[in-house]
Amino acid sequence: MAKINHVLNSTGWSTKENSIENIEHTFRPDKVLVSSHWHAEILKHQEIILEKRNEHNAAKQNTHNLVSSQNNNINSVKVIDQFDLENNPNVKAKIEADQTLISNIITQFNLNIEQIWAFKIIANHATGKTTEQLKMYLGGMSGTGKS
Repeated sequence: MAKINHVLNSTGWSTKENSIENIEHTFRPDKVLVSSHWHAEILKHQEIILEKRNEHNAAKQNTHNLVSSQNNNINSVKVIDQFDLENNPNVKAKIEADQTLISNIITQFNLNIEQIWAFKIIANHATGKTTEQLKMYLGGMSGTGKS
């Protein structure tokens, strides 16, 4: 115990200047509100931040549209069913060699119909001229071949 007291005294930890009574509590909120009013205040500021982000995204989208005007559906989701895949001209690669490679991979790996749909979407996007990011959700139970 004497060694601990010596260390505390020699480092200044036991002096009156370092006691808890001398610590200044400098944080004082600008407003004193009840919890429901704080919640409303936070929501208001969240809206302001989201509006600024949307303005920034709109400006970014306008700049992007000057470069590529292929897709104006930012933050939109389209569910593609079998009819869309079979009747959509974008399902096949534009270059015949790419389409041949895609077909060979489908045959080589013996993909099921759902895997074929997902693979065609990804492969055609990768071989296409679009610079936009492909965002896909693949849902299903474990062991159904999503990987």
